[in-house]
Amino acid sequence: KQILDQVEKVLSTMDENRRTAIRLYLQGMTSFEIADVRGWSEPKARNLLYRGLKDLRAGLKSAGIDYS
Repeated sequence: KQILDQVEKVLSTMDENRRTAIRLYLQGMTSFEIADVRGWSEPKARNLLYRGLKDLRAGLKSAGIDYS
């Protein structure tokens, strides 16, 4: 529960498009599926996803949660 709360906290600081891409990814979607659902190109979805995941990892690490 605490980790999920921290994930939500980090997500809330992100740009809306990155946040949306991450949420869809966490629901099991691929970058192709995210692009289709959001009406984006696949490269845009992939870029938002990868940058969002990087931001999420950094935010969690700064909160003391590190899985590396």
